[in-house]
Amino acid sequence: MMSRCAFLLVLFFTGGLPTAQPVAAQPVAAQPVALREGVMLRQVLRVAPSAVRLAHDPSTGALYTLTMGGDLYHLALGDMPEQTQVASADDHGLHLTLGLAFGSDGTLYLVGNDVQDPFTVGVVMRGVRDAAGSEARTWTTVARSAPYPRSNTAFDHNFNGVAVSPEGAFLFVNSGSRTDHGEVQDNDGQFPGLREVPLTSAILRIPTDAEAVLLPNDHDALVQGGYLFADGTRNSFDLTFAPNGDLLGTENAGDRDDSEELNWLREGRHYGFPWHLGGNITPQQFPGYDPDADPLVNPNSYAYQNGFFYDDPAFPPPPEGRVFTEPIANAGPDADHFRNQAAGQVQDASDLGVRLYTFTSHRSPLGLVFDADSALVGDLRGGAFVMAWTGTESDLLRPLDDPGEDLLHLDLEKQGDVYDLRATRIVQGFENPIDAVMMGQKIYVIEFGGGGSRRGLWEVDLSATGTATVSGEGPRRFTLEQNYPNPFNPETTIRYHLARPGTVRLGVYDVLGREVAMLAEGFKPAGEHAARFEGAGLPSGLYVYRLHAGAFSQERTMLLVK
Repeated sequence: MMSRCAFLLVLFFTGGLPTAQPVAAQPVAAQPVALREGVMLRQVLRVAPSAVRLAHDPSTGALYTLTMGGDLYHLALGDMPEQTQVASADDHGLHLTLGLAFGSDGTLYLVGNDVQDPFTVGVVMRGVRDAAGSEARTWTTVARSAPYPRSNTAFDHNFNGVAVSPEGAFLFVNSGSRTDHGEVQDNDGQFPGLREVPLTSAILRIPTDAEAVLLPNDHDALVQGGYLFADGTRNSFDLTFAPNGDLLGTENAGDRDDSEELNWLREGRHYGFPWHLGGNITPQQFPGYDPDADPLVNPNSYAYQNGFFYDDPAFPPPPEGRVFTEPIANAGPDADHFRNQAAGQVQDASDLGVRLYTFTSHRSPLGLVFDADSALVGDLRGGAFVMAWTGTESDLLRPLDDPGEDLLHLDLEKQGDVYDLRATRIVQGFENPIDAVMMGQKIYVIEFGGGGSRRGLWEVDLSATGTATVSGEGPRRFTLEQNYPNPFNPETTIRYHLARPGTVRLGVYDVLGREVAMLAEGFKPAGEHAARFEGAGLPSGLYVYRLHAGAFSQERTMLLVK
């Protein structure tokens, strides 16, 4: 079984120069499904094979996709949508490209990798338009890394994610790990005892006006040059600035069932890798570790099958005095499944009244976007959204009872030095969604894949959705969520949030207004609640569920299909 690491990117390459590999045939879903009332979906066009990035040029409003092979396409979204290739590796010189971002003036930045086996060189390129309205660009090198050792495994995550700071002065670039969890990866004995190196598992900061900067493979030199922004990030494939200027990054954990992360990335912080992953402590750092007795190790995983989990008495201790920064906590109700470390059973964190750090293992969170202009309404206003690359075809995600390949709404709240979030699934059924852009009230999503895949550019229109608010109450107070699953047979779950304790009534009614079931009645504390509805004895059809909580009242519809 092949590893899911870093959205399975490295599975399309062999050692040395990248070469295309066949993609295993998978059934293609008819189309994604909206799980929230008012969400409208349409496929705009079919993107190029291996399209890995989607980015918006704020100076023109245009959308662009980037393929892993270095091809750049302009996407026209008018009455006759089309894509036009405007650059290739012959123009900018990068044949393995994984990062794309635009500055406010339309300057384009590419992040790629020059594989010089057994080494990798990370490269950042700048493309400046030759003239207004022209797609021709002059390309110059912003930075190159010193060659650093490849592991020649599925854990060579390379240079990938990139974000431009709000004032346009810096680029923030993710350099992923070369190991799964800090184990020795010596590339068939070429690098004895080698684990991570200074240029890997880190967030680098580079001035946007830099010219051919050399990034050394030396920790102290990176710090002194101002290039090492944050450390201990395994693979933050998506870096995004929130409207308040904070830098957030999604994080892919390893092949063990540790949670995927969402981190608030800050200068000088260490985010735990390889000693901490997803709120868990890496057990291989302790003498006597036995992977066969570890309930979080899946025997189908690439790391297990290749012997990368083992008793490792030479595992280095964490830096003395170093305090690790933990991921953002997820209060659910979605994407918060985990495996209990004591007994090994899969549990739902929010059902237990606890929080997960941050998402269900192996989801591979990607495409983090914000409603930066506060264009949405109700509880979505000012929110964030993130996708999951992995689906239930994965031997790693499937046992965790999380569908993946979806779009989550993240209700992020910051209080002082801490973020919390509530994750709610609003679209499900993408096929390996890999990147997203938000423009106004619409989110555009691209799917990754080979020649036989759907490879859609999807428009997720949120203009007609949002939770109504009551007088005196702002958004993110009282909410009634869309039931899940929907349609359902015979059971479904209805979740709601109370801003303050009080008496509630949650009832289910048929289309004629007749009460079918009373799911909750009486006093409830503030916070998250869930109710299970059983429709086994009812006919197929549309049903209404209605929540009354003090002055708050809201109803939604659900569909029972037998």
